[in-house]
Amino acid sequence: MDEVPEIPAPPPEVPRGRLWASLGIPPGITILGTIILSVAFRDSHNYGMEILLMLPVGLIAIITCLVFFILAWRVRYHGRTLVLTAIGYFLGQIILCLCLWYGCCFAVLA
Repeated sequence: MDEVPEIPAPPPEVPRGRLWASLGIPPGITILGTIILSVAFRDSHNYGMEILLMLPVGLIAIITCLVFFILAWRVRYHGRTLVLTAIGYFLGQIILCLCLWYGCCFAVLA
């Protein structure tokens, strides 16, 4: 009758370095790319149309980092939680990168 209940093992930890890298790389690429393209084509007469090249580059960065995010996140989470979090990551990064891109375009072209 004096059986001690088993203490469950703690869940594995998500590797924070890979997680923060996958979260920070797409916004960083968006900001740096927009600023670099705007400085490189400052004398162009296209009214900043070269900055539109950052949209597909940012999308490729988001999709690439999504793979690394899933690899880091699946250490602890599986199934529906992983899928829902991956969808949230994808949509959140798109919204964040578009806002940063628009802000950089406004700051550079204004």
